[in-house]
Amino acid sequence: MNTLDKSIEAFRLSMPEYEAKHQWLPLLLNCYAVIDFSVAQVTKKNKDIIACYKGCVACCYHTIPLSTIEVIGLGFYVNTILDQQLLATLLENFKTKPKICLFNLDGACVVYPMRPIACRRYMVAGQSCTINEDPLETRPNEVLIPSRRLLYTAVAQTLPFFQVRDIDGLQGEDVFDSYKKNIVELSSVYDKILKL
Repeated sequence: MNTLDKSIEAFRLSMPEYEAKHQWLPLLLNCYAVIDFSVAQVTKKNKDIIACYKGCVACCYHTIPLSTIEVIGLGFYVNTILDQQLLATLLENFKTKPKICLFNLDGACVVYPMRPIACRRYMVAGQSCTINEDPLETRPNEVLIPSRRLLYTAVAQTLPFFQVRDIDGLQGEDVFDSYKKNIVELSSVYDKILKL
């Protein structure tokens, strides 16, 4: 399960120095590579109709679900990789309790390489979303959904972190159910990520 198909490997972020120190990190990076590959497949098929673009912040106003390993990944990235000035800005912004995702600064995601699965997979067609619009409710036919099979493959990469036994015996929805038991809301763990 730790080896990825070559076409997926091209999407994998490599952090060898840190991967050697943190056993959970290769699992998370493998997961994100599979997710990014699945998104690239949808993007390639629908490139003329995708409404999402760099700098769009509509999704950043929504509740973002993420797993424990993703929380740890964000904490690692924010406290180890992120520029200290940006970290100071995040800490200052945290005090104001922003309505937008804490990691969105001036329309840019400062944790983009380590952003959660929910942020990676969410895409809409047609027109861009409005702030607080939930296209799953307002226009569900325009929500582009990457492969569910690849979602299962992606989250299966992280199951050793959660000490799920008999991983090879799990398939499809069972894999996702094991993963979903560890989901929290991003805004509820900002303090843990920022080590407050």
